[in-house]
Amino acid sequence: MSNSADLALVTVNRQFTTLLLALFAIFATVVNPAVADDSEVIVEGGGWGHGIGMSQYGAYGQALDGKTAEEIVGHYYAGSSTGQIAAQVGESHFLATEAAPLWVNLLAAETVFQFEARNGPLTACHSGKGGCNYTVNPGEVWKFVALGNGKCRFEADGDVVTNAGSCKAAVTGMAPEGAQVKISGLQSTRDEFARGTVRVRTPNAGVSFHVSLQSGLEDYMYGLAEVPFSWDIEALRAQALAGRSYATWRMISRGPAADFSADRQAACWCHMYATTADQSYRGWTNETAASFDRWQTAVDSTASTVITHPEASQANVVAAFYSSSTGGRTENVHDVWGGSPVNYLQSQDDYWSQSPA
Repeated sequence: MSNSADLALVTVNRQFTTLLLALFAIFATVVNPAVADDSEVIVEGGGWGHGIGMSQYGAYGQALDGKTAEEIVGHYYAGSSTGQIAAQVGESHFLATEAAPLWVNLLAAETVFQFEARNGPLTACHSGKGGCNYTVNPGEVWKFVALGNGKCRFEADGDVVTNAGSCKAAVTGMAPEGAQVKISGLQSTRDEFARGTVRVRTPNAGVSFHVSLQSGLEDYMYGLAEVPFSWDIEALRAQALAGRSYATWRMISRGPAADFSADRQAACWCHMYATTADQSYRGWTNETAASFDRWQTAVDSTASTVITHPEASQANVVAAFYSSSTGGRTENVHDVWGGSPVNYLQSQDDYWSQSPA
């Protein structure tokens, strides 16, 4: 035989031997009662996501059944109701006093932050080096670069703009009716922003830096992209309530940006990430979608409203977890993530998500 034929024969023999061993193991398990377990185990499941809290397809099905957004969230977060944020936190709380309290991380632990202006000029600010006196014109490629030794600078089209200085910076001037900022290194469908201020902060004396978007809560909500905007309006309103509640819960639990812990500064200098690690945030791309007006209506009609529960730990604002769908019933939070039971995150009927229509 040729070498190739020898190899083929060896392969066949090995495969045959493996098959015999597998069959023997199955036969031994079946015929030997000492090996078999008399208990019966039935595994059923379905859905997409962790299954805790609101089921998005379930919310859609409930909306098609004629349920209101308030009834939908009341079902998934048992014992909850809705209320205004200010009424929960008080007038002196940073959520009530700051116009843009939310910090959403876009890039973490970077040494180069590259961006461009779209549809109009922006302003770059370099702390301690000229203030906010630098104009970012459309068509220019700007970079904020970590130089080492705790120093950073702005560059534009390869030329130095600011001297080496602080690694604290900002980009301002975005507006829906004006200029937008496009940031390199992000997914193309979520790399432009038209609301808020881009902030650069370093957790390690300039070795690297984080890039976050500082925003008002309602401005942030316009960029949230969690469900199709074509869904029934009550399902969209339920999503707006859950999304705003989750963001509010995060802000309360982590405090104002000025008081971020060393761990929070090191991780992201943020309350949340702009990804499904927290919530899916697309920024300006949302507002250019053909059906954005439906989502805008859902956000505006629930403005400043969150889901509350008298036993929720963060000023009565619930940790409004949600996921796509379930196999017909949501999960107990303690069965999935451990810890103690949370009375508003208990398993609930979700037959709607099996077939929303």
